Amino acid sequence: MQKIFDDLFTQLELHRIEYQISNKQREKNLNDYQKAISLSFMNKQVEAIQQYDNLLLSEPYNLEIMYQKGNSLSQTNECKKAHQIYLDIIKINPQHELSNLKLGDLLRDEKQYWEAKQYYDNCISINENNSAAQFGIGFISEKGFRRMFNKVMNQRQQLRITNLMKLWTITIELLRQAYLIRFIYYHKDIVQENQKDIRRQQIVTIKFQIAILKVLRHMQEKVDLIQLIKGECLRLTGEYQKAVKCYQAALDINPREIVSLNGLGDCLRLNGQYQNAVKYYEAALDINPQYIDSHYGRGELLRLDGNYQMAIELYLKILDIDPKHIDSLYGIGDCLRLNNKYNDAAEFYQKILDINPKHIYSLSSIGECLRMTSQYQKAVKYYQEAVNLNPKDIYSITAIGESLKLINNYQLACQYYQKALHINPQHTDSLKGKAFCLIQLGQYREAKEVLGFADSITPDDEDIEELLSKCLNFLRQ
Repeated sequence: MQKIFDDLFTQLELHRIEYQISNKQREKNLNDYQKAISLSFMNKQVEAIQQYDNLLLSEPYNLEIMYQKGNSLSQTNECKKAHQIYLDIIKINPQHELSNLKLGDLLRDEKQYWEAKQYYDNCISINENNSAAQFGIGFISEKGFRRMFNKVMNQRQQLRITNLMKLWTITIELLRQAYLIRFIYYHKDIVQENQKDIRRQQIVTIKFQIAILKVLRHMQEKVDLIQLIKGECLRLTGEYQKAVKCYQAALDINPREIVSLNGLGDCLRLNGQYQNAVKYYEAALDINPQYIDSHYGRGELLRLDGNYQMAIELYLKILDIDPKHIDSLYGIGDCLRLNNKYNDAAEFYQKILDINPKHIYSLSSIGECLRMTSQYQKAVKYYQEAVNLNPKDIYSITAIGESLKLINNYQLACQYYQKALHINPQHTDSLKGKAFCLIQLGQYREAKEVLGFADSITPDDEDIEELLSKCLNFLRQ
């Protein structure tokens, strides 16, 4: 019976209610909401919660306000109350992605892993590109992965390349677990900017699958198979120092083991030790001059060092071996774009889209090239395609706002900046863009509120100070 009532409650779609409040009250609520967000940012959670409670008196089913109140409660360790608010939001709108994510995080922190996974799964069903939810699933699965690896290590003597089927079964299980935890490798990026993680996740998965095949191919060779598999797993989960020890153990047995040489190069590169990384890539290429992974690693080193032309030459060498190597096509595009050769860069991004029309980073990168060549309306089209694939792509959403701002469409630009702020209320580029548009629209008080909040996040930002000065001058007139 309770489920029937819950289903009926959901069908009411209370979050779609248009509240009958005056424009003055609506404007006051908006200002109070911004103040509450600012209080939350300054860690004045109790005052923020009071503001949210006052706002909910006039808009009791405003999910955005409810969600922010839940966040403030969780910051004050009122986790049970926060948990209930997120549940209430989901009861009103089961598709509320962020509340599902927060419930998953709360339950994960309480070590209720099975329950947490259900909410993370809900997030993925709403938005398959939700990196934070995927990270949560990965975090939970990591424990299972370690148990499996311990099992492998305990059976080490029996696995001395004597039982192919047993080894294959365990390897497949490792692959399954690694597929789930691939997101841990990029946990810092996930915290900072979710959208940067999508392309990399795909690369990690593919690389791990290739790594397993390479490992199996080496079964008849003199190699410490367990150390090699363990090194690959640790590298792909971001534990570089531990991975280096495993690769080195494999190389102690066979100094020409190419997977371990390349793995060492990758670990050192990703740990910022570029000079040491080069040595291992070159050692791998001495053994096999056609080894794509090591060519790519060297290309990445050159690109990161600003040697774009030399990086391009290496990427082109890879494309001679594999004309559809997406990472190399993308690397060339990035080198050209960073060298201000926007039209040439766009051609390489387009080659990727010819292979994979849903390659988000190529869509947004073409948008960037068009925006930098003042083709703003065309840029918006590509950014929007990226957003259609990942509605939480804050970079592309903000870039649409920037493009619209540059063609003086301030009203619509403001809406896109606000969309970005719904994803991350502290996104300073969107706050600055929104404030600029509000000034152009003559809404100086609103602009001042936005800039005040932005200034509390980045107090020394010259752009904010300049906009705030301009805004105050208009208010004095």
